[in-house]
Amino acid sequence: MVYGQQENIFSQWCFNQNTYNPALAGIKNYQELKLLSRYQWVGFEGAPNSHLINYSTQIQNKRKEYLTPRHGLLLQFENDNIGAFGTNRISFGYAFHRNFTKDARLSVGIRGGLTQLFFDNTKLNPLQPDPSFSRNSTLYLPNLALGFWWNTDRYYAGLCIQQLAKTIWDKLGTSSSFNTHIIASTGTKFELSNTVTFLPNLLISKTFSNPTRVDAVGYFDFQNKFKIGLGLRNNESFLGLIQLRIKHQYIIGYTIDYISNGLNTSFLMSHELNFQYLGENKKDTDRLSCPMF
Repeated sequence: MVYGQQENIFSQWCFNQNTYNPALAGIKNYQELKLLSRYQWVGFEGAPNSHLINYSTQIQNKRKEYLTPRHGLLLQFENDNIGAFGTNRISFGYAFHRNFTKDARLSVGIRGGLTQLFFDNTKLNPLQPDPSFSRNSTLYLPNLALGFWWNTDRYYAGLCIQQLAKTIWDKLGTSSSFNTHIIASTGTKFELSNTVTFLPNLLISKTFSNPTRVDAVGYFDFQNKFKIGLGLRNNESFLGLIQLRIKHQYIIGYTIDYISNGLNTSFLMSHELNFQYLGENKKDTDRLSCPMF
């Protein structure tokens, strides 16, 4: 979580775009299971940590031709913790995919579920007791997101609107809230050789009460088996990432963020781990990476 009121987006977002944009649910022709953990500002007391489980699958149906629409389903669980505050979120998603040509596709998705906001006063050690924080509190509220995605075999563009059901923490004695969150992403690829591609990606996220977040990530892909790259997040950090594919069906990724804002007096780092399991995907094992994800 970069700014206090924004939805969490992992540094490896360009490898896991269906974790925040429901339009990518079931976009591939095989099942995907993704596990992500992020430990932010390691060494800073009460620093945020985030965990996510994401399962996506295509609904199998008889297709008469490649232009026949396809459908996908998504199940996701998220956990975020920062100091005494925490969030649990479970969501279900559906996406509709429509090809206009063999390589051009429009996808629309929706995701909804339940959010648990909780406050644990045992994690606070105030110098003077404050009645406002004298008890634990839990609040359950709906969450809703809408996503759009357009891609060809050369580029993609996505738009997601999160927190359509506004969340207010008034039961915890504050006016803090999660506002509507708009996320736009785009990227393309350049084939440098028969085995190497370069893929630049850009993500812009904005809430109405917080600064705009801009993530730029570029990475080299070596025959869809090994990826390495660098990234930049405005006014916060630089990052390096690496991803390894094992036996076609398993992917392990790691990202390290060097904090470049005012917190870097202690040389704080953020670490992120990613594990993916891919179902049967024989058609995808030897291709170069492409923005169709």
